[in-house]
Amino acid sequence: MALLPLLVSRQCAAELIGLSLRSVDYLLARGEAQGGLTAKKVGRRTLITRASLEKFCRSDRSVPITQGREGAEAQ
Repeated sequence: MALLPLLVSRQCAAELIGLSLRSVDYLLARGEAQGGLTAKKVGRRTLITRASLEKFCRSDRSVPITQGREGAEAQ
């Protein structure tokens, strides 16, 4: 029986869910409460929880990937 890791690197998470590393970083910045991802810091490494990835993939909510321009005037 193969064991699945409970924590994965940002790069591995991106490959697992089919997104770019930058998109994963944006999702981490949003946090799970806003439809993003949660991570744990282990030393200098940022590791994403498998539960967070599964919750994100099961969600039927649309989540914008791009980072908003805070403080920019609407044109």
